[in-house]
Amino acid sequence: MKKTVFFIAMLLTIATAASAQRANQKWYRHAIGVRGENSVYNIFPLVGVTYDRFLSNQTAAELILVTDLVSGTEISGFYKYVKSIPDVPASVRWYAGIGAHFGQWHAKDIDIVAGIDGILGIGYTFDQIPINATLDWHPIINAVTSNTQYIFVSTKFGLSARYIIE
Repeated sequence: MKKTVFFIAMLLTIATAASAQRANQKWYRHAIGVRGENSVYNIFPLVGVTYDRFLSNQTAAELILVTDLVSGTEISGFYKYVKSIPDVPASVRWYAGIGAHFGQWHAKDIDIVAGIDGILGIGYTFDQIPINATLDWHPIINAVTSNTQYIFVSTKFGLSARYIIE
């Protein structure tokens, strides 16, 4: 009986330690994929590429390049804080970060935009396939713009799907 209780206690200890360790692990190291965003400058949706790299267990850097294939292109870079959600599988994480953007648009009297960005989102990494999917809110403040109507933009949302490289 003592051996059985000891064995069960050891199994529970190992399982708890493994679960805690998994929650603190990086999702992945590098991932690259596609992104879609709503456009605030014209009626065309934005499409592009995204590259995400974890710097530590809880921080990551992300680059996003989007275009509407008609009137312009924009690049954004972020430093993100990534955290697991209590009582939710470790494959789901939320993130928040800050960054900057630069773009050139030929819509609504806008030539060049540049400024600071925020990002807040949730992501899921599939267990059986090397894919990560995220949904986020991406507000921006244009410090440089030729159209003052677009100084603060709070209506940008994006969806990304990335292939996990490692």
